Amino acid sequence: MSDIEGVAHYAREGNAWFITLSGKVTYSLGPAINALLDKALSEPSEQRFVIDLSNVDNIDSTCLGIFARIVNQPNKQYKQRPVIITGGEDIQELLLAVCFDWMFDLVESVNIDNFKDKLHLVPDINLNQTDMLSLLLESHKRLCAMDAKNHTVFKDVVDALESDLANQSI
Repeated sequence: MSDIEGVAHYAREGNAWFITLSGKVTYSLGPAINALLDKALSEPSEQRFVIDLSNVDNIDSTCLGIFARIVNQPNKQYKQRPVIITGGEDIQELLLAVCFDWMFDLVESVNIDNFKDKLHLVPDINLNQTDMLSLLLESHKRLCAMDAKNHTVFKDVVDALESDLANQSI
């Protein structure tokens, strides 16, 4: 495992979005990923997604909850399930633990050569503390809503974030 901070790149070809992450993907990358998904999910036509996690050392629950947005969009039905390239057992086990196999096609590898020359860095976005807490909260609520087991795992996190957010407005 490396200590390299997470980095996100993306490419778009028509209605297909390719998002690749590397390093340690933590909540600090969440605002950038969320903004990219805002852009992709605002498109009126059906979007296809391939998320490459094959170079990720670790991905936290915040970023997983943000990616769950792809399949939790009201009025959006996907003819093709989004794909997550796991790169191996560690990430795949994590994704299975949070029930991502119910919503995404998890694959160990895919030929992504047609995207490699088209990659753009996802720009960093800094949020104020209140907006960051809101993003963390929504992300974890999304994970809780996926499954009863997830609800049990993340309920305390949601409660703590709700308390922190309430204290922000005092």
